[in-house]
Amino acid sequence: MITHKTTSRGPLSRVHFTSLLTIAAAWCVGAVILISSTSQAQNLYVANANNNTIIKITPAGAQSTFASGLDGPYGMAFDRAGDLFVADHGSGNIYEFTNGVAANQGIFASGFTSPTEPVALAFDSAGDLFMSSDQSGNIYEFTNGVAANRGIFATLSGTAGIQGLAFDSAGDLFASQPGNNTITKITPGGTQSIFLASNLSFPVGLAFDSAGDLFEANGGSGNIYEFTNGVATNQSTFATLTSNAQGLAFDNAGDLFVTDQGGGKIYEFTNGLAANRGIFASGLDSPDSLAFAPTPAFSVNIKMFAGIILNNGQIGSNYLIQATANLSSSNWTTLTNVTLPSQPYIYIDYSSYTNSQQFYRVQPQ
Repeated sequence: MITHKTTSRGPLSRVHFTSLLTIAAAWCVGAVILISSTSQAQNLYVANANNNTIIKITPAGAQSTFASGLDGPYGMAFDRAGDLFVADHGSGNIYEFTNGVAANQGIFASGFTSPTEPVALAFDSAGDLFMSSDQSGNIYEFTNGVAANRGIFATLSGTAGIQGLAFDSAGDLFASQPGNNTITKITPGGTQSIFLASNLSFPVGLAFDSAGDLFEANGGSGNIYEFTNGVATNQSTFATLTSNAQGLAFDNAGDLFVTDQGGGKIYEFTNGLAANRGIFASGLDSPDSLAFAPTPAFSVNIKMFAGIILNNGQIGSNYLIQATANLSSSNWTTLTNVTLPSQPYIYIDYSSYTNSQQFYRVQPQ
């Protein structure tokens, strides 16, 4: 008889006795988590305040109504769990669609002053949700994305409302105020400074690319400005739309998407390059803000099994392959009764991954 012990950490010992054959076994249980590529295509969501709907557009451009019956949806943002949050300024509510499913609609927060808030939404890297007002200049924070953790993060000077929010990689929050043509920068500690208060025409949408460049959409001129490295003095015209530019969003591949509200279109700038401009979607009813659904992570469990190799046996003879979890026990389970067809002969115990340790033996019949 030959026995072999295996555990979840791999083979610990082998005990060989005189026999006509040799046995070897290996055991390990593992799991490998594979995170989906960040360049995987994503679904795009479009808020249409004019007809109170949210449109879902697949990477292939197929359009469908995700939600309807809203009252002025504008700002949208996904959290890391894939829940979609929608600022519905007509009702004064923030709606949450759990797991990004339309049927899972619920009120995340309410009691805001409609129809001037809520407007823009953005999550920081810690998972805190930020929401802006269209007139009061308030920016609300929901710590950890929890409705009960609501407070005022900042109040911007003046009476101009805030229609765009975006975070840079340092955690600074940028807020656009179309009423006074200003972009304000707010540090994580709440310190405010004017990022830019000139050369703008009704600034609305804001978005950062992966290199840290800030892009800003002007509803008044149709210009899209780029601020290289997020520096105000590095302003340049990235592109100009024939109508008023509104929402901006980058997908995981670095492509920039921009809504043309008056033209009912969404433009795509592949790789974030102005020269790579094309129409991604058309026929929309006054598209406003944009949000990409996060790329879901997926996992693959790779199970490692015990493999038993029989050598130096007698071809045509019968052998029992047995296993037990306790070597001192007389209770051995027969896994298979094999007539040795050839050698080496390999037997895999597909049930072995459920055991923390296992002993094996082979007995001639």
